Amino acid sequence: AKTRKEKLQCQKQDKKLRLDIAALLVKDGWNDTTAKQIVKFDPYDQNASADFFDPEWMFGIKNPSPLVGEGTGEGGFDVVIGNPPYFNVSTINKELFNYLSGHYPAIHTGYNDIVYYFIYLGIELLKNTGGCALITSNYYLGNEYAKKLRSYLKAHASKIVNFKDHMVFEGASIHTCISISQKKAKSDEITFFEPTADEQISSSDIESALRSFTIKRADLNDNWIIADQSASSIINKLNKATVLLGDTSTIKKGATSGDREIFTIRKSVAEENRFENELLKTSINSKDIKRYLLVDSGEYLIYVDNNTNIKKYPNIYKYLLTHQKTLSKRNEVVNGLYPWYRLERPREKEVFNANEKIVVPYRAENNMFAYDNKQGFNDGGGSYAIVMKDDKINIKYVLALLNSKPIDWFYGFIGKPKGKVREYFNKPLSLIPIKKIPLADQQPFITLVDQILTAKQKNPDADTSAIERQIDKMVYALYGLTPEEIAIVEGKG
Repeated sequence: AKTRKEKLQCQKQDKKLRLDIAALLVKDGWNDTTAKQIVKFDPYDQNASADFFDPEWMFGIKNPSPLVGEGTGEGGFDVVIGNPPYFNVSTINKELFNYLSGHYPAIHTGYNDIVYYFIYLGIELLKNTGGCALITSNYYLGNEYAKKLRSYLKAHASKIVNFKDHMVFEGASIHTCISISQKKAKSDEITFFEPTADEQISSSDIESALRSFTIKRADLNDNWIIADQSASSIINKLNKATVLLGDTSTIKKGATSGDREIFTIRKSVAEENRFENELLKTSINSKDIKRYLLVDSGEYLIYVDNNTNIKKYPNIYKYLLTHQKTLSKRNEVVNGLYPWYRLERPREKEVFNANEKIVVPYRAENNMFAYDNKQGFNDGGGSYAIVMKDDKINIKYVLALLNSKPIDWFYGFIGKPKGKVREYFNKPLSLIPIKKIPLADQQPFITLVDQILTAKQKNPDADTSAIERQIDKMVYALYGLTPEEIAIVEGKG
């Protein structure tokens, strides 16, 4: 069709055919919903979206690849391009969740974001020579639940533009990346692009405004460490001849009560009501976890688990009875899984009850590990506890390493990014490399940590930067970093 008149005539004929097909479908026993979708689909309206997807009906693609990774690549699309939606699949109905689980076993882990399935499907629907370009959130690059997607993607991605904490879209709080993938990769490397500073990228030639580096596909496992050659060299050196924190310690998430306003109380309230000390645990708030020092929150957590005979503590029991109606509405109480007065998730009591432990908030811009010898507990899962199980590694020595610049720099590559903050969850924490040295050689680190703690206990705002710099120098030497490598870690290289 060459003229506007001819094109409009085709559109009218198309609409008539769709109406005829819909009528035949209903006559043939199909449901009204399918018939209405056929009628409603208007390929000429650029501003309308369809509520179904059929490659053959919409695009004439007769043999797209199946949805479960068994396609021949003979059919399919030349290009898939888009901006998929994102939300956690735990929020959808059970029927759809089970569909995703059954149709996408290659990437499904149970806690995926819906965008993972779009990334996977975008590649699966390609022909052998096809390419897929998607703009999405960058969360899948480090999310533990995206490890199966990463294992799949490393065979297909050719370029990944990660804007990190640079906000691309005004008014949108999404940390963005662009992935460009191929059905059959043409190189054994993936090129990564990252911003060098948080400044506005105004050029349409995005790649020229970013720094780039390549990583061999074979070097990417399900936990991607995205680093250029110089950074990778330092990471390898930090990992050399070390033990992992997860192998030398127990790392556990804190308790959750299901109602913080009831179970977490001011210490003054506990004293006024003569609450029994045995069930009172000093409450740890994430905001009170500083570098080295844990500030007293001024609150207690009423710790009640399955082993608690609540009636042995009449004053606390009396207090909880006043909130019985509210506490009984918690889902798992309604389902009879635990008594109304218990914490929702007591977690491992012995970990938080340890004589010594390290605590870390689950989100922070930089490493922020604090020492606790007062058996503090938290409510809400806002912190993690680390207890050493190797008696040949002193906990204060480990504390010095965790708060040092080189380990803080290292964690930036393994800690799941959430904008400008990183998430301090069990898996990435467990991957921190610890130099195992004789106890006598650990003592200089311990002495400096004690000096910091003494100063901070007298004044939480005390300036201990000189001592911390001394620790940094010792840690650099411990891991064998050169002056050039130290400059890179400190952002001067």
